[in-house]
Amino acid sequence: MNAFLSISITVFLLGVHSLLWAQEQEIQSTETVPPQEAVESAKAPSDPSIEKIEVTGSLIKRIDVEGPSPMVVIDREEIEKTGYSEIGEILRVSTASPFGGDGATADLKGIGSSRTLVLLNGERLPSKGDFYGNNNTQVNIIPLAIVERIEILKDGASATYGSDALAGVVNIITRKDFDGSAFISKLDVSAPSGGEALRASYAYGKHRSDGHFLSSFQFRHNTPHRASDRSYLQDLNKEFYFSNPGNFQTSSGLFPVPGCTPLNSQGYCEQATADKALYNKFNLGISSVTDYEKKLAGGKKFKTLFYLDHEWTHSEQFGDVFVDPVNGIGIKFTGAQAPASWTTDLGSNYSGGDITIYGRLDDIGLVKSFDEQTGLGLILSLEDEIGTTSWEWKLINNTQRFAEKSVSKNRIKYNEFRTAVINGTYNPFGSARDSSTFVGTYENQGEYNVNRTTLNFSGELGDSFGATWSSAVGFQAGYEEYKIDVDDNTANNNFSIKGADGSANRNSYAAYVELHGLFANSLELQASGRFDHYNDFGNTVNPKVALRYNVFNGLMLRGSYATGF
Repeated sequence: MNAFLSISITVFLLGVHSLLWAQEQEIQSTETVPPQEAVESAKAPSDPSIEKIEVTGSLIKRIDVEGPSPMVVIDREEIEKTGYSEIGEILRVSTASPFGGDGATADLKGIGSSRTLVLLNGERLPSKGDFYGNNNTQVNIIPLAIVERIEILKDGASATYGSDALAGVVNIITRKDFDGSAFISKLDVSAPSGGEALRASYAYGKHRSDGHFLSSFQFRHNTPHRASDRSYLQDLNKEFYFSNPGNFQTSSGLFPVPGCTPLNSQGYCEQATADKALYNKFNLGISSVTDYEKKLAGGKKFKTLFYLDHEWTHSEQFGDVFVDPVNGIGIKFTGAQAPASWTTDLGSNYSGGDITIYGRLDDIGLVKSFDEQTGLGLILSLEDEIGTTSWEWKLINNTQRFAEKSVSKNRIKYNEFRTAVINGTYNPFGSARDSSTFVGTYENQGEYNVNRTTLNFSGELGDSFGATWSSAVGFQAGYEEYKIDVDDNTANNNFSIKGADGSANRNSYAAYVELHGLFANSLELQASGRFDHYNDFGNTVNPKVALRYNVFNGLMLRGSYATGF
């Protein structure tokens, strides 16, 4: 925690320093034009001094963006035209990634955000896991003010990057020649009130011939509102099992608890929960990215990229529900366990015997949940040419950490609730209402640490068979560690939400090779393959072959074959 605090203070002071020395301000256009697909031209520059760049989907540096795999490029001009303030909003209205959940993730082809790789300047961003097995990357942690363009590779790229690139790749490129400051903000206000959203990002940069410095800060804030605040939501979210006072089931059938109104068309208790839950959560988040590049003596180039994201979320929902953590919805009592008073409380439809009750306990208060998440990463790289050849090497180390803490109050402790009902100290259908023995709080926390080191060699092979050839070869070693700690009630299935303590780690290494050939600018070939070994999984080999052929001006054909895992 001290490390998080010191890093947060450093980033905050850096942002304040940038603000004080800002020289110019750029305000984003409010025009709301959705971004369109665009692909950069493959024209070779006339100036031979133009530096080659890494292109999404390839580990070989080149002077053009277009390649044999289909790619969408959303450039800075298009970003400014959208009027949006977050990357997720831009992706969601594009044709490439319309499936991003809540506008905060990238989901190419709709097969899950965990199968879409998200890069920042060609390097992995951290995955944001949670206690329920979800795993994705939140694209909105990158302030939009520093984004130069977004490259979206719509082809599978497991042969280049690994399993998480099965659906494709989203590569967020920061502004390299930015000199000055920029500010982007957006406030969404609704009527009636509630659900307001504020997004603001600030960037400050310095560009010189021997490198650049770019610092950014982003602020996010959402205010909550209840579904009942919106007329079109008031009749939604109706609950059958979790109505209040609820329903019960015996050997004779399913019946409503006496006094429940309204009843649905089948005569069962069913109530709208619009007034019980927050439709939008309260959310507060800050994030920062610092990008620094310096050309060293002898032609070496050093790069460092640091990012930090911290988010707080608060939500409320209706009272906790009758859920057996093992057997599912409803809590069952045998005839000997059921209170004798229920034969009166539940009316003529219950005269004793086994019974399963459904409902929720509004009288113990709303369930209030608080989540705190922190993600940070540091990417260091060093690259240099190999002698006087056209080849170069690059060494990259990517260290990431994600931590989460979740607290939920006014939860029913299942075993204690059953005991209180059987002993008669609490009767969900009567006047006895002593809930002091079974209301509790669960608190879970987990962390995910990743370290990857990559050594890449790339360069030209020369001309043969009528084509200009280049290649890349590299090695990668990685270590992942995951740990989760839950409270005793959660671990013992005593809450309606399941959980367990656990920890795991994984070692992996990979080797890859890529070959690129260009035949007179009309035919382009890319062939690549990757071998991965995981100590807990085994080995996998995945190839890819992609072709691009310019038939004539205005007609281009592309095709590819690849495997993934």
